[in-house]
Amino acid sequence: MLNLWSRKSTRKPGETLRVHPDWAEPGSLEHYWHYLFGVVLPLTALYCRRPDRLRGARLLLESCGPAMDPLLGPLGLECTMEVEDGSARIRREPVSFHRLRLTLREFRHRAGLSPDWVPGIKGERIHLPRWDAHLKRHGDEDAAFVQCLQETSRFLVELAANDECCGTRAEGAYLLLRRSSPSAYFQPGGPAGQGLYGGYGSSRRSLSGLEDCRDALQEAGIHARIYEPGAHGLPCQIRQFASAQGIVGIRGAEFAGMVWMHTDALVVMVAHGGMENPPQRALARAMGLNHYREVNLGDGLAPLLDSQVVGEIIADHRDGAGLRHSRDERHVTRKRQEAPC
Repeated sequence: MLNLWSRKSTRKPGETLRVHPDWAEPGSLEHYWHYLFGVVLPLTALYCRRPDRLRGARLLLESCGPAMDPLLGPLGLECTMEVEDGSARIRREPVSFHRLRLTLREFRHRAGLSPDWVPGIKGERIHLPRWDAHLKRHGDEDAAFVQCLQETSRFLVELAANDECCGTRAEGAYLLLRRSSPSAYFQPGGPAGQGLYGGYGSSRRSLSGLEDCRDALQEAGIHARIYEPGAHGLPCQIRQFASAQGIVGIRGAEFAGMVWMHTDALVVMVAHGGMENPPQRALARAMGLNHYREVNLGDGLAPLLDSQVVGEIIADHRDGAGLRHSRDERHVTRKRQEAPC
């Protein structure tokens, strides 16, 4: 069998490599969901598999906008990262060419050729495939991809274990997710707010009544906290999601945090917008989450979070899941030098 990752060492001291994510797939890399699965995770997988090229190297990344560019640096990868310019370049290919690319990728996948999700290095260029697109097309059916996704996730969870952004982990807590207000960059009239994406963050959709729901859950003896992922760095987000007993929120990029969660954690996503097959559902299956739920709380930009509905779901989860074991007991702990995939 061909080993996709087997390469002879070609390390060059102080080597500079240019990182090129795939802008052709649907979904802007300026948005967190697409950035996490289009840059952070595939680059981390490549970093682990090609230490001869990436560790100690200088990486030049194409800008994905001021909201995404700062996320990679604090992760602790042993390389220097620089953004080439301060503003993202939104790329669009002709529709006919984009469809041809997708047809060729599907052919390669069905023919068992080199998978389209494998990141690679050619010369001094790093190509990062869009894992969000692969997940959307194939869900949890591609076993090799799912294994790589899970192992890359575990590597980053361990890397972020000592983050002290919030002081303590969310051990045993159910996190009520608050969506962040969009920065000026995503506002109408801003560089990314030209009406292409239907808003961003809380301007797109949000939940109301978070404080009242938290108070009601706490009165019922449930450890509930409000957490705003967009107000924290990526290591903090990883640490909080990895240690949480569960999360509750409205459909959005915040649910990319499922990639860090243990398999018996509760996930309650408020469905919104009539999407029949949300990508969050495919991610939950790929990560093996046993307690993923979707609920409908009505229409509107900011539906009210019903504490009775949430409390009943959490009660069922606590009865069914029993006491939560630590993540280290549920997953094989990997040292940093051990590579995923």
